[in-house]
Amino acid sequence: MRVIILTGSEIRHEYFRKKIASDSRIKVLASFCEGVEKSLENRVRQNTESSSLELQHVEARLQAEKDFFSDYLSNVDDKSEPKFIAKGEINDPHIVNEIIKLNPDLLVCYGSSLIKSNLLQKFSGRFLNVHLGLSPYYRGSGTNVWPLINNEPDMVGATFMYIDAGIDTGEIIHQIRADVLVGDSPHSIGNRLIRKMTKT
Repeated sequence: MRVIILTGSEIRHEYFRKKIASDSRIKVLASFCEGVEKSLENRVRQNTESSSLELQHVEARLQAEKDFFSDYLSNVDDKSEPKFIAKGEINDPHIVNEIIKLNPDLLVCYGSSLIKSNLLQKFSGRFLNVHLGLSPYYRGSGTNVWPLINNEPDMVGATFMYIDAGIDTGEIIHQIRADVLVGDSPHSIGNRLIRKMTKT
């Protein structure tokens, strides 16, 4: 299967694209990796009014991603054909035209900006959104933090859906739930779920 991945550039996104590309059944034609300039970590660090709790949160998340994914990333060949672009550039006409020209069998979106281009129509039925969170219950961002805050650990999961013009509103194909273990933090639950989601 010929695949194009639309994703971010944080450690979890790098793991996702490299792991998908390591599957012998898949040929990744390109991975469009949006920059981290608007990431939660950068927003918190650049905001002079961020609390120490917010700073601790982004530090702990970064360290947890390193703990979960660095061994794999340092020992795998990168077959994901990464193309690094600015945040939001995924909707620029030159990127959209490049994707259309490559003519993949499937587009897979995990962690990119909202898609607002004609890719939605061009690849209808062949455009998969991999969403951390159980839709329709938790959509948008922070979708696996809010279930923990709301004392609903059984609602932490991932949704595979066809992408549409809404925010995580496409037709659901499959869902998985997180494995929660004694001693877990929100970060360990989330990163274990990313491993499970990528494998699925």
